[in-house]
Amino acid sequence: MYEVLAHDRPAAFNQDLAGSLYNLSCQYSDLDRHEDALKPAERSLALYRELVKTRPLGFKKDVIDGLKRLSQCLTALGRKDEAKEARRERRELRAGVSSV
Repeated sequence: MYEVLAHDRPAAFNQDLAGSLYNLSCQYSDLDRHEDALKPAERSLALYRELVKTRPLGFKKDVIDGLKRLSQCLTALGRKDEAKEARRERRELRAGVSSV
């Protein structure tokens, strides 16, 4: 549903779509469906990265959480180098948030 709405009115619905995709990724992971969890985690993070460009303070925490989710998915799939990179980026963003 949010995908259709976000397609027609991205400014109004991309935040909701990103949150729904994040939750879907978590649900797949809870069911040990890690391959299925990866794509919604990636899409959610991509949307939050776009949203943070226009509202840095409003969405930086979501990007940080999205990087954690991505790292968890990648780790579960044995993609340790990619997971490590997501964790590194997350640490850098968190350091920037705590210094604000």
